[in-house]
Amino acid sequence: MSSAEELTDAELEVVAQLPASASELSDSCGVTEDTIRSRIMRVREKHGSDAIVYHRDDGQYRAAVDFDVEQEEQELGELNEREEYILKSLPATSQELADDLGIEEVVVDAHIDSIAEKGYEVEFDERTGTYHSEESVTLRSSEHVGQRTRAANKWWQKKDDELVREFRALETPKTEIQYEPGNQDFVSHLTDIHMGDLVHDDASNEVYNTEITQNVIEYITDKQLELYQLQSQLVDFDCWHELWGGDFLTNSGIYQGQWEDLDAWLDEQHDALVEPILKRLKAISEVAPVVNVVCKTGNHGEHRASGKSKQANADLIFYKHIRNTVSQLQKYGGLLQNVNFQIGSSAPYKNFEMRGGKVRGHLRHGQNRKPQAVTSKGTEQWSQTLHRHEFDIAYMGHVHTGKRLGINGKPVFVTGSPKPSGEFAEQIAAGDDDNIALCHGVSDDGLTFTYPIDLRDFKPIST
Repeated sequence: MSSAEELTDAELEVVAQLPASASELSDSCGVTEDTIRSRIMRVREKHGSDAIVYHRDDGQYRAAVDFDVEQEEQELGELNEREEYILKSLPATSQELADDLGIEEVVVDAHIDSIAEKGYEVEFDERTGTYHSEESVTLRSSEHVGQRTRAANKWWQKKDDELVREFRALETPKTEIQYEPGNQDFVSHLTDIHMGDLVHDDASNEVYNTEITQNVIEYITDKQLELYQLQSQLVDFDCWHELWGGDFLTNSGIYQGQWEDLDAWLDEQHDALVEPILKRLKAISEVAPVVNVVCKTGNHGEHRASGKSKQANADLIFYKHIRNTVSQLQKYGGLLQNVNFQIGSSAPYKNFEMRGGKVRGHLRHGQNRKPQAVTSKGTEQWSQTLHRHEFDIAYMGHVHTGKRLGINGKPVFVTGSPKPSGEFAEQIAAGDDDNIALCHGVSDDGLTFTYPIDLRDFKPIST
């Protein structure tokens, strides 16, 4: 039995799972494979032998001895104010921390060493030059709520840290769009998926849950691809603009008693949505010359924990995950080479170009927007938006029911939700259309055709 008293918790987490591959350890520990290899290297150094953990031809790491992974929890030293600030700021590079604090990088490195000496685990990602620590998640999370919510919060912040760190080593998915005169662009607007919601009808049958949501996304994809192929017989398309309007995840703790309406917790919502969205992107990329993904976060993505960043949003984490996955597939697999990504900032809108800048799009979720142009207030609000942003076509969701508005001759699409409408949509009373998604065409001169997607042909697939 080899003593492991000198190993950190992160190193113990690795050796406790041996034998395992770097990929398996990466998944279970929630860090990159390079970080796993760094931890194994430190274990070897601390035991003075590379053979203590060896790598086999089958790709698995194995331990030459039995590690004693049971140890008393180390008492953490007290951080000073600057050390606590640095730890909360991770993941970050030395240069970023130095610029933030107005000090030299060598001073930052000294602070990092001091933090580590006080028992806090700080690791260094050599690929990106980034320091990171799971302890930063604990420091940033100060809410006092139920155990499951605390676990979701920690997963949420840890996931965001990983994605930010991972993206530093990747290129933003970007492909040049070639526009030909007389051609058009195809536009899809998908919003308010609310993965993780559970909805029953009056007979107590489940009409919306995780599995049904996955089926609905595939249904929308198939319908829009059919319409794309149909229109392709009449016009040539230069680009498919894939607009994501937010509330892709329903989150938790958004309203009182929401846990009763959940089919999946936040981490499960995230995982359940990845496959159908990636399958959707793959299918679209196989028919469209270029896929331009434009993302805006929703209000259900907002995280309620105190001490959170303004960028803290479950939708944003999901978008980053998909963006990073596309980057990796482009870099290492030669796949999805024609996919672009534009992710909106913390502003409530995202402006983007179509037809090489001849048509301006305006995407927002809509939680701060009155969709009905039936009152002077509603018309005035959209008119002000048009004056400020000079859009040609605008898109929003949030109200879970469809409507098309006209503001000074400019179309505003209020797209519905795959989730069955309930009391919220009835209270808003915005809709005259039960669409669950939208697609349309756009030429250099503006809107050409419009197809709302509804559920008339949808049949849930049971597994």
